[in-house]
Amino acid sequence: MNIGLPMTTWHFRTLSLLPWTLQAKLALIIAAAFTPILGLTIYSAWDRWRDNSFQAEQQVRSMVSKALADQNRLIERADNLLFSLASSAEFRKRKTGQCNGLLAGVLKTATVYANLIAVNLSGNIICSALHAAVPVNYSDRLWFKQAVETRNSFIGEYLIGRLARSASLTLSHPVVGDRGKVKAVVAASLNFNWLEGLLKDLGSPEGTVATVIDSKGAVLIRYPEPEKWVGKAAAEVPVIKTVLQQRNGLTESVGLDGVRRFYAFAQLPGSPVAGQAYVIFGIPKETVFAETNRDLLRDISTITLIGLLTLFTVWQVGNRLIVRPVARLVNSANRLGAGDMTARTELPQRTGELGQLSRAFDEMAEALEKRAGELSQAEEKFRTIAETAKDAIVSADTDGNIIYVNQAAESLFGYSANEIIGEPLTLLIPESLRDTHLQGFLRFVQTQEPRLIGKTVEVVGKKKNGLDIPVEVSLTSWKVGQETFFTGIIRDITDRKQAERRNQQHIIELATLSEIDRAISSSLELRSVFGLLFERISAMLPYSAARIRLINKQSGELEQAASWSKEENHWEAEPWNSGLGTGKRALESRMPVIVRNVFTDARLKNAEAFSRYGLFSTVAIPLLAGGEPLGVISFYTKDEHQFGDEELHFLSTLAGQVAVAINNSKLYEQTKKQAADLEKANKIKSEFLSVMSHELRTPLTAIVGYTGMIKDGMCGEINPQQENFLGKVLVRSQDLLEMINYILQATSLEAGETRVAAGQVDLSRFFNELKAAHDFPIKKEVTLQWKIPPDIPPIHTDGLKLRHVVQNLINNAIKFTEKGSVTISARIAESRTQKASLPTGAERCVEFKVADTGIGIPGDSLPMIFEAFRQVDSSETRLYGGVGLGLYIVKKYTELLGGTVEVESELGKGSTFTVRVPC
Repeated sequence: MNIGLPMTTWHFRTLSLLPWTLQAKLALIIAAAFTPILGLTIYSAWDRWRDNSFQAEQQVRSMVSKALADQNRLIERADNLLFSLASSAEFRKRKTGQCNGLLAGVLKTATVYANLIAVNLSGNIICSALHAAVPVNYSDRLWFKQAVETRNSFIGEYLIGRLARSASLTLSHPVVGDRGKVKAVVAASLNFNWLEGLLKDLGSPEGTVATVIDSKGAVLIRYPEPEKWVGKAAAEVPVIKTVLQQRNGLTESVGLDGVRRFYAFAQLPGSPVAGQAYVIFGIPKETVFAETNRDLLRDISTITLIGLLTLFTVWQVGNRLIVRPVARLVNSANRLGAGDMTARTELPQRTGELGQLSRAFDEMAEALEKRAGELSQAEEKFRTIAETAKDAIVSADTDGNIIYVNQAAESLFGYSANEIIGEPLTLLIPESLRDTHLQGFLRFVQTQEPRLIGKTVEVVGKKKNGLDIPVEVSLTSWKVGQETFFTGIIRDITDRKQAERRNQQHIIELATLSEIDRAISSSLELRSVFGLLFERISAMLPYSAARIRLINKQSGELEQAASWSKEENHWEAEPWNSGLGTGKRALESRMPVIVRNVFTDARLKNAEAFSRYGLFSTVAIPLLAGGEPLGVISFYTKDEHQFGDEELHFLSTLAGQVAVAINNSKLYEQTKKQAADLEKANKIKSEFLSVMSHELRTPLTAIVGYTGMIKDGMCGEINPQQENFLGKVLVRSQDLLEMINYILQATSLEAGETRVAAGQVDLSRFFNELKAAHDFPIKKEVTLQWKIPPDIPPIHTDGLKLRHVVQNLINNAIKFTEKGSVTISARIAESRTQKASLPTGAERCVEFKVADTGIGIPGDSLPMIFEAFRQVDSSETRLYGGVGLGLYIVKKYTELLGGTVEVESELGKGSTFTVRVPC
């Protein structure tokens, strides 16, 4: 066939399937070849961008350096001028008109100055280079104040002048008289016009800007367009923000006009007292990269044009040399796939890759033709393999008739091959499933929709003897011409199903045990436990009755604790003296004891109760908790029942759960009794303490009163020794009275009789009263320090209980401090700053601190110091007295007030108690 001839119809049809894909791949290769060139071009541009950036940064940095140098030079010249004017005798003697002329002459020759003035000590102008339309006073200017105060030259603020109305830097110098007193101040204002000249002299790129700002971000000068920006606040402009933060450096940012530039900036020379100013130079980023961007665009355009021309050439050449031959190869392959074993490519070119491919294809076609002849022989081999397979194999035709079965299928279904071949496939399907099978079979034949083809499914088959068997079927189909055939590989899964049923039964048993365990564990009361247990047994287990007998610890005999029956509620009253002895034997052997038939079992002495309720079989299982026997649980059935090993294992596990629940219930009852006994003992203790404290407090009060009267000489004169003895009696009596008061307060707290009487508490008065109560000499080297804010506000709380709290802490601190100080402080704490330390739910609280420099508290004793009757040193030889109730009452009263109390202490250095009470 001549390839140069016009392409036939099959050429165009084949081209639509493959060749265009080949051309696309060729185009992709061309694009890939040009990608490195394009990447190299972009990388080169990127490298130039970096150089451009570096050069721009160096250029603006140079501008800033030049500006700083120029400004320093101008400041030095101005300082020399002012010094000359202030020192000149002629200047001092000139009158106002002559002085104005002199300064105007200087201003005319030196354009760097915005103005030159001289002012008296009142700040009023003596003379000025510029005429003032209205009187101007400079006494508030920093340059004036500093020149008068320091009597030295001063560099003032960068600001906009009152006469010149433009940004300037004012320098001043005092005019000192013959007697050394300041008579006037001469000042010169430097303008920033030189910045514009600097931009021109340096040959700045287009769009370059120069800006001067003060320390607040206000624009003092800006070239170009000074009239647009001078005096405006620009602190929020990105570049200004950076300058104010960094003061000196480089940045790339957006300027006043919104243009992104490379900037350099630095702090202008000046006095720290007068505030700072900054000079900024910026070159537009677009200007910096303009030439590089033009070159990049040119290079990319050139590469793209060359690539497109190359792609067009490859597309045309590839279509003739590759696409058309491949199309012929595809057509031949399609014919071969359709079963035409005579299909060949017959391409004239036999060299090159495509020629080799066509030759290989033709050789393959010849091999396939030879192979087809061998397939029939392979079919016979397949039959041999199928006959030896362990799984059943059944094949059927389009009509659903059986055309083949192997020996395994004959064995599985019980039919011989002669009996079943030619019969409908439904012969192997139970009648209840035949309609469903026929509907699915017809649907596949008509629609070719393979719902089950290629899948493995579990179905039910039917044997020759009529028995149903569970099977697993893997279906497949194939075609010969227009006819469809089916093959099913069938496996008997009877054993697997039985194993699954056993596993399912185990799962059910575990779920049952879990449900019963949750039920009987939900209560600790023994009667409720039995009720919940029998309720679950009735709903979930197949027994007719059950009972539980527990061991009487006194007699050692089994006694009925609970029973249940499905039909007779009054069965619970049955004494059940059956005489079987199964319960005792179960306890002795610690194993289940089974009676399959109570009427024939030789061990049975009295079957009357079983007969009355129609019970036939029973099993008794010991209840063991921690290896100790508690009793027996028995189950009964109305029919003869064989208790298998798995069932006994289940019931034994259930018995274990019941034993644990019974044991927990008994422990609960013991705990309740112990708690009741403890509560009773505490109540008796509280009543005893209350009565004893009351009976002791009355006579002690009298003792304290009379002793004080005798000591004070109210009953007659006493000698010093008697006064000393009476003082000791009085101190000990007061200590004992304080202990009794503590006991009464603690008793009231434990009995729950203490109530909070909240009201308005004036904290200033509160602390004044406390201070007055302690305004007496302490017989120790201890000082009291009161740190109470004078404006501390009143709070709403129980003042009496709060006083007890603070008083107890102060007394405690004094007691345990032999030498040093006790500091009492208070403050109001807000939630926004002290949230972590406030009482729960409080937005605001008052915080009291009592800090001492005493003996401190050991770390291991801190957790227990707030407990009742607890002291760090509880030995009989301890140095400090007390009953250990002071801090207990502090904690309880603080909690009643809704507050918290904390302690920090270091042994040998002192302790700090902190009380926080909601306001």
